[in-house]
Amino acid sequence: MLFSLDLIRSVNEADTLINMAQRDKRSLANRRETLLIRSRDGAEGTTELAATLSNYRAQLAASIAGLEGMPEGLAKEDALTHKMELEVKVRKLSRPGGSRSAENVLEQEYDAEQLDKQIAGADAFTDLIEAHKLNL
Repeated sequence: MLFSLDLIRSVNEADTLINMAQRDKRSLANRRETLLIRSRDGAEGTTELAATLSNYRAQLAASIAGLEGMPEGLAKEDALTHKMELEVKVRKLSRPGGSRSAENVLEQEYDAEQLDKQIAGADAFTDLIEAHKLNL
């Protein structure tokens, strides 16, 4: 991008702009790091979620199979209650859009990539101002 560097008339003005760009860069870098931490945690959470969900689904399938041959009575009622608890767990873990969803992880990675571009822009701006400052 072209900047109107000829508007900068003093070293003090250049230093002010450099300080502004460096402050913005630090802020962007902090936001980027936070996003990447959340993304890594989310990716790990997504893997963990898939394993937990698979485990509960297997338990649910075994519970359903076990119910078929059970005689009526208290033991069957307990098994039915356990099956219903597993169904609730599977249902809750299967809800889309949680912070551990793949979409959320990818969105955070995308946002971090956009911040990388802004950081590079801040560096380029600082370099231009530094070069112009030498000519003042």
